[in-house]
Order: sequence, then C-alpha cells, then structure tokens
Amino acid sequence: MRPTPSHLSNELCSHLRKLLVLIALICCAAFPAYADAVLPSLALVSPITVLLLLPVVAIEAWYAGKRLNITRRQSWRVIGIANILSAVVGLPIGTLLGKGFQRNLEIHYYGTQQDNWKRLGNLVT
Repeated sequence: MRPTPSHLSNELCSHLRKLLVLIALICCAAFPAYADAVLPSLALVSPITVLLLLPVVAIEAWYAGKRLNITRRQSWRVIGIANILSAVVGLPIGTLLGKGFQRNLEIHYYGTQQDNWKRLGNLVT
C-alpha cells in the first residue's frame, strides 16, 4: 500500500507537533545559568574589600596600640593579619549564605523544577 500525500502531510504535522512540544519542554526545563557564581563575585569584591580594609585596620591598630601599650608596627601587623584572615574566611561564607538565601527566595516565589514540570505537563495534556 502506497502512502498518499495527505497521509504524509498528516504524519509530518504530527512529528512537527511533537518536536515543538519537545523544544518547549527543553526551554522551560533548562537549568538557570547564574552569572554571579562564588569565585567571580569574590574577584569583583576583592579590590573594594582591600580599599575598605585599610581604614578599618588603621583605626583598629591605633586603638589596639593605645589600649594594649604596644608599638604601632606590632598593632598594624596583628590587626592587619586578623582582618585579612577574617575577610578570607568571611567572604566565602557570606557569599554561600547569600546564595542559599537567594535560592530559598527563588523556590518560594517560582517553585522548584519539579513543580514547574508538573505545571508544564498540565498545560500539554
């Protein structure tokens, strides 16, 4: 039995419809690409952190030198190292906590991927 042109046209439309549904599913279910990953954001924040760290270290070193009766050089060294270590440890922790908070807000307002799949499945059927 030889296929008729109308049969081929219907079959082609059916395949195109399935292809369009598949493309819609792929577009809706794609993982979000975050431009604010942890390491690039730390690289952008680092110059600002260094600029803001200098006055903080200066004030703390001056105060520590007066209260502890140590030399200016000792107070700069101790306070400087303490602040640098605090920034090295604190910035990644703060960034990760911020990402977790952002993710929770996204789930609260937009739902999870499973919820979105269910909504999309309800639309298709």
